[in-house]
Amino acid sequence: MGDNTLALAGGNDKKWSDITSQESTDINTPVSFADTKVKNVIGYDNNTETNVRVATIEDYENLRDATNREFAYGVLYGDGATETMESIEDVYEYYRIENGGRGYPESNRGMRGCFVFNTENGNNLFFPIGATGYGQRRTEHAWYGETQLGAGRLQYAWRNEEYKKKDELGYRPLFLDVYRRPGAIYWVRTIPTNPTNKNKKYCFLDINYFTFDFSPGETEPTLGTGTSACFIRCVEEIP
Repeated sequence: MGDNTLALAGGNDKKWSDITSQESTDINTPVSFADTKVKNVIGYDNNTETNVRVATIEDYENLRDATNREFAYGVLYGDGATETMESIEDVYEYYRIENGGRGYPESNRGMRGCFVFNTENGNNLFFPIGATGYGQRRTEHAWYGETQLGAGRLQYAWRNEEYKKKDELGYRPLFLDVYRRPGAIYWVRTIPTNPTNKNKKYCFLDINYFTFDFSPGETEPTLGTGTSACFIRCVEEIP
């Protein structure tokens, strides 16, 4: 993977090994994603800019724990869909067609993900898990004394084997072969301290498409150089 090139947004290509990340040597002073501005593309005609920031773990916890909140896992189709698709490519591999620099949303393809919705007013958010279903390009090493390297590999879970020891997993077979299952990781803006356990450093949102999980996760593996590439979700800052 390290010698293969990846197509980047904007039309550039880079090797995985050439994509760098910011690192901190002190867990108590973690690196944060910078706030930024993005173009407002609602309606695909408005080029005004909006102030946004990467979502924090508090944002995700509020989203998960609020009243009248439900979760559903399935497929979201593009606006051009008129029927349920049958082929894997059409059901899972939605992409936005560029036309003169403008997004073209009338695709009939879909994408897998998690729907978070309010049962009272119908407000909703959608969190995709990627066209392959493995929403993460993992770091070189993984947890549990992982010996199989694979920097940049598309893989949701940070392990390459089943839970074989009976004391490793109390809910078998639920997570037995989680390394084969779909899901996604979303980075948070910065690593906070969990108020109930100061030794825990939540740094991502974990969406397990197989077990219907939507929860914060902690201490991403950092044995290799750099870290994993995961999704982010931005929040609009409203004065």
